[in-house]
Amino acid sequence: MSPPRLPLGRRSSARPGVLDKWRDADAVCFDVDSTVCLDEGIDELANFCGAGKAAAEWTAKAMIETVPFEDALAARLSLIKPHLSQVADCLVKRPPRISHGRNLIKKLKTNSTDVFLVSGGFRQMIKERCHSVS
Repeated sequence: MSPPRLPLGRRSSARPGVLDKWRDADAVCFDVDSTVCLDEGIDELANFCGAGKAAAEWTAKAMIETVPFEDALAARLSLIKPHLSQVADCLVKRPPRISHGRNLIKKLKTNSTDVFLVSGGFRQMIKERCHSVS
């Protein structure tokens, strides 16, 4: 029995052999924020808490590595000052937008490929996002 066809899209410009690597992989890891989910979770929380613009500036600095991740995280948390109740409320009122990668993850699982979702974000937010794609 041949492995299922992975939905990498008609516009896929994968180099020869890349699709075979996906099909033959024993395990694959995906980042949660801005990969599996279309948004950065901390930026969504910041918007919800009224500190979106300032937090997004720190996210951008962290993404282009002009400041260490830890420093940007500390700065964003000091701007947001989130409480667990706000995190829960944010998840209800602004559920994560899941990318089309959900289909790829389902196909990988169908192919008995272990799929791991990794993040430097908050467990409370990631848990909900992970359930959305499994």
